[in-house]
This record gives sequence, structure tokens and C-alpha cells, in this order.
Amino acid sequence: MFLLQSRRVVLITLVTAILASGNGPVTAQDAALPEEILSAWRHREQAVRSARFELKETITYPKHTQSGKSGRSHPEKDATFDQTRTFSLQDLMLRHTTDGPKWNAEREEFVPRPYACVTNGVTSKAFHGVSAASNDNYPVGFVKADAKHQDLDNYHIYPILVTYRPLYPGTELVDTQRWRVKPEQPLLSGVSCVVIAAQFGSVSKSLWLDPARGYVPLRQIWVLDGRTFFQLDVTYGHADLSAGERVPVPIRWHAVHYETGGGVHENCVTTTVKSELNRTLPKEEFEFEFPVGTKVRDSKSKEFYIIRDGSAKRIITDDEMSRGSNYEELLATESGQAGLVSGPGLAGRSRLMLFALGLTVVGVGMWLVVRRKSLSPAVPPGTTGATGTTS
Repeated sequence: MFLLQSRRVVLITLVTAILASGNGPVTAQDAALPEEILSAWRHREQAVRSARFELKETITYPKHTQSGKSGRSHPEKDATFDQTRTFSLQDLMLRHTTDGPKWNAEREEFVPRPYACVTNGVTSKAFHGVSAASNDNYPVGFVKADAKHQDLDNYHIYPILVTYRPLYPGTELVDTQRWRVKPEQPLLSGVSCVVIAAQFGSVSKSLWLDPARGYVPLRQIWVLDGRTFFQLDVTYGHADLSAGERVPVPIRWHAVHYETGGGVHENCVTTTVKSELNRTLPKEEFEFEFPVGTKVRDSKSKEFYIIRDGSAKRIITDDEMSRGSNYEELLATESGQAGLVSGPGLAGRSRLMLFALGLTVVGVGMWLVVRRKSLSPAVPPGTTGATGTTS
């Protein structure tokens, strides 16, 4: 069974650090993460080989927290949306999807934009889809040459990730030497927490851990210039694994982003609708095929292309990029042809402009000739000029 370590061992570790340092009370710079915490995390990573979550979120953007191209602040009143989200993991494979709305500064409104991000343990992909209501006119995708999932710092899935994969490669906790145990042990909902903290540039991050449940995070706080600008609070249930082991399950979390001036920028409540642990998930769940029409930047193959029918790639060349060819032009031509004289790209448009300018010059010239003739003195019939003789 999973052995829940007692807080006493942590205290002994801290006292040992004090005696070893000889510098008095333990500070965030004195005590690195105790092996007790790391051991509990590693055990849970091994106990939970896979997890799949279906989530429901209610997210609120207070009025005047979004900016638009007009320079005005939006929305005029608080905007609240319900959205769905999924997150799956198996060993080192991860998948994250959502259909939530995003603020569109061009249209100055919230628009739906489907999203997916996966890693199969070798490479990672991200997809930003397009809604009919969106001002964007094409979907985009990214392929990374490494397996690092691109949402490791996404607060929407953070409680799940840190509960079951706290030491996942690329997460902020994997650098265990950066984190330090703080001396205070604040109470949170009756739990005496162990607090760990780390500095990331000008941002100080802290996690309040529950020692009775394998050091899962109950609270996360980010501080900048002495002011809290992000806080996440997590509530847990539990699940019994087949081996009779009980593990914590995040069932609800509340995240708040604060404005620089202290007001709320974003408020999100996430609820677990369904969770499954240690169910074998198909490898296909951690793959992603970009839909037809997706414009993809592939760092693995070092290519830039658009997906066509049958998963064929319409390669976008450097010359087409330098000619300023847009998405519609690329979609309507073969590779390398967008923007040429016969095409409507930048080069083609330049030639059309020169042709139109030439026609304009000719037209102006003809108009000047006609005007000059109309302003010349009239010559009487039968004369050869002003000084000629009359027959």
C-alpha cells in the first residue's frame, strides 16, 4: 500500500538542515525539497500509469479587461462562458483539448476556437482551429521536434498534471534544486500545509502541499513585485486503485488572475465531470491528424505547409513567403507558384499596378494632346496658317 508519510519526517528534515547550516531558522534558501516529498511524488507517478479527465469550466472575464483594435476596453459588462475540456495522460504521453472561446481583438468580441495539444512521447503537436464566428480565416498547427508538451504551465490542467506527473520532464517542479521549503506552515481548510517556493525571474511561485495526501498541492500562488497576480485553489476527492491503494483525485479548482492594479482579470472554476485512472488508453489518443486546410509550421521536418486532401502537404516555399503570398493564394496554387506573374501574389499585384500606371500615363498624355488642340487659335478655312496667303 501507498505509505503516507507524516509531517514529522519533514520537520526532522528541516531541523537537520538547521543544525547542519548553523545559521538559525530555515529559510526558503536553506532547505531543498526533502526526499520525503520527492518519494511520495514518485510513488504516485508509478501508481497512476494513466488518467483521463472530462472537465467543465465556468470562466468569467470582468468588464473592461480586454482590449480591441479601436483602443477601447471590452467587454461592456462581465462576460461568462461555460466550456468543456479534456486531459489524458499515459506514462509520458499527454493530450489536452478544449472548445473554449478566445478574445478576438480584431472583431472585439469572444469567439469559439477549438484547440488540441498532444505529445506521443517523441514529438508534440498543437492545433488552433477556426470557428465560423472567428475573424481568423484558417486553422494553424505546430509540430515540435521534441516531446515536451506545450501546455505544461497551463493552469486549467495544472492540478491533474502536478497530482500525477509532478516530475514530468519540462514541468517547473522537475528542477527540484530550485524549490525550497519555507518555514511557515499555514492552515488551509483545517490542513497544516508544507509550503515550497521557487523564484522564476521576477516571479515568485509557491505551492501549499498537503502532507496527509502525499503532498498534493492545495494552493498555488504567483507573486510579482510583492503583489499576488495568480492564485489557484484545489479540492480533492479520492479513487481506489485495483491494488487497493487510495489516491487523491482533483475534483474542483478555482483560479483567479489579477490585474496589475489588483482587480480581477480572469476568474475560472473547473469541475471534474468524469475521471478514469489506470485504464489502458489507445496510443491513437496521443496522436493528432491536422484537418484539411491547416497551415502547419513543422520544426521536426523544418517545413512549412498546408494540409490537403489525403493528408498531402502543399509545401510553402521561402520565395512565396518573401513575395507576401497570403493563405488563399497558397491554397489555390501549387508549391512555389503563389505570387508569380500569373498569380495574384505580391509580385503579380506589383506588375498589375505597373500596367495600370502605364495605362494611366498614356491616358493622361492623350488628354493633354486633345486639350492643347482645343485651346489653340482657330484657323479660317482655306488658309495654311496665321501668316499664310488667301487664295
